[in-house]
Amino acid sequence: MAKLLSISLFSLFIFGCGKSDNTNTQSKNDEITTEQEKTKEEPQLNQSEGSGQDTGEKSTEPKRKRASEVALEHYNKVLEMENKNAENQSAKIRTVEIQCSGMTCTGCENSIKSKVKKLGGVKEVIADFKTNTVKATFDGKQTNVEAIKSAITDAGYDVVSVK
Repeated sequence: MAKLLSISLFSLFIFGCGKSDNTNTQSKNDEITTEQEKTKEEPQLNQSEGSGQDTGEKSTEPKRKRASEVALEHYNKVLEMENKNAENQSAKIRTVEIQCSGMTCTGCENSIKSKVKKLGGVKEVIADFKTNTVKATFDGKQTNVEAIKSAITDAGYDVVSVK
């Protein structure tokens, strides 16, 4: 019987009697939750590294986020540079529309297309005998409008105007 009583007292000591401890535990949990909410609402002022002085910036994020922000800024700068390079590449590609005379059939169209496509840097040529136009897309670093006009003339057709 004494052994049972000592086990009961020991378990009561270890586990508590329930209701009164739950009330204390609940009030402590409420205090912790309230403190956490206050911390979220009132951001702490950052201290500059090593100086111990207040920088005036408000932040609730740890310094790890700052490193990720730096990485994100770097990534955005790299993307911006790649976009500028792509714009420069696309700026070199030009399309010109040339008004011609003398085309009367699809054979004429094919003759002009083959002459113009032989030029280096020409990406696409569309010749239309119905409207007497030639549209050429080309790399401005490899060829120019004068070379395209010359190819059309060499094919036996007259150049009227360039748009």
